[in-house]
Amino acid sequence: MAAAKQLQGKELSYNNLVDLEAARSLAAEFQNPAAVIIKHNNPCGTAEQAALLDAYLKALACDPVPLSAESWRSTVLSMRRRLKKSRNSFVECIAAPGFADRAKELFGTKKNLRLLELPPGGLEPERELQLKRISVACWYSSPTSATSKKTNCAR
Repeated sequence: MAAAKQLQGKELSYNNLVDLEAARSLAAEFQNPAAVIIKHNNPCGTAEQAALLDAYLKALACDPVPLSAESWRSTVLSMRRRLKKSRNSFVECIAAPGFADRAKELFGTKKNLRLLELPPGGLEPERELQLKRISVACWYSSPTSATSKKTNCAR
């Protein structure tokens, strides 16, 4: 998410970045248009469909309570019905590879909405080493490996 371009909205918080990265990472697992909804670093709606709007509506149906971060796997976001629906729900952040001008215009009416454009390749699956701190140990693994390893971390 560090390379994403923030198009609008308030400054990103640590929790926003964690949720956005979780959404981006999960969306990267799909080949077709996909929508991922994350709340507090937990996926609460994910769907892959031929049409991005259908994927979003199916992901939203999993848990229609207010949203935190969303990521969409599609080339350009330009869904009018989706945008109108978004105006009536609480969404903190949206990340996508691109946005149509009309989408930017409609999202622009929500001053606090953080809108992020992913860089080229931003929805590619992870290839780098994954690190996770659990208590006083750090666990690391490769996305291509089924195993993980533990090491001590300095506090």
